[in-house]
Amino acid sequence: MENRLPTRPGISLGDALFRLVDALEPPLRLLLGKIGYPTVKAVYEQRLATWEAWNEVSTAAHGQ
Repeated sequence: MENRLPTRPGISLGDALFRLVDALEPPLRLLLGKIGYPTVKAVYEQRLATWEAWNEVSTAAHGQ
């Protein structure tokens, strides 16, 4: 990804926001801090597992 900048230890919130607004293609959402990404990742992994378990039912609803 071209917008990826090298991380720096101790980056401040202000620095992160400037990097966000200066990016050529900034993400629609940005998780800040150390807790956000692992938490959201775990939640989405659970959701994906649920959707996978129900995929047969979901696909059957499409019909023929």
